[in-house]
Amino acid sequence: METEVRSPGARWVAVAPLVFLAGYAVVRVGAPDVVPRLIKEDGVLEYLQVLLYAGSACLALLVAARWRGEVIAWAFLLFAFACVFVAIEEVSWGERLLGFDPPESIRELNTQDEMSLHNLAPVQGLLHSAYIVVGLIAGLGWWAAGRLSDGGLRRTFEVILPGRLTTLFFLPVAGFYVYMEVVGTPTVGWLRSQDQEAFETLLAGGFAVFMWMRWRAAARADYSR
Repeated sequence: METEVRSPGARWVAVAPLVFLAGYAVVRVGAPDVVPRLIKEDGVLEYLQVLLYAGSACLALLVAARWRGEVIAWAFLLFAFACVFVAIEEVSWGERLLGFDPPESIRELNTQDEMSLHNLAPVQGLLHSAYIVVGLIAGLGWWAAGRLSDGGLRRTFEVILPGRLTTLFFLPVAGFYVYMEVVGTPTVGWLRSQDQEAFETLLAGGFAVFMWMRWRAAARADYSR
């Protein structure tokens, strides 16, 4: 949206994903021993994702409360629910924090022997495709929305989808998982399957920035009818 593009911090938002990926690459090359601590289960990046999704959920609820259009309000409520679900999934529903064992029926199907739905064998095979779709919609949805002929529908999608400033938070995620699908799950090289935590963190950061922008705009009443 134009108010986003012209904001003083627009340039920093646009380049932030590149800075994050460059920083991760520098750590990979210069301090490879640090990487396992960053990407491990219950590691730095995983808990950062939890915080980002939790923050996004809170902001989405605030935006939904300020918006007067029912469709847009429900869209942000649904997004808040999705963020909470992802955050809970990232910590395996508190399994290790609370010290409980998952049901045997879950454990038998789970590829990581934990309480998480996204690691169930039938679901895990769909994750790469899901990241690709989400990355493309979040990264390029603003472009598609701008070409709708219906003004009201265009405005709705422009509000509920991230804008062009956050494109680089999402498209690299789609690109990474396309790469994973093409070459398999490489464990060596410049891009490895272990790097998924960095790209998932980038995705979470993109949604957090997106919701921060929407909350700021809603607070300024930029979305009033």
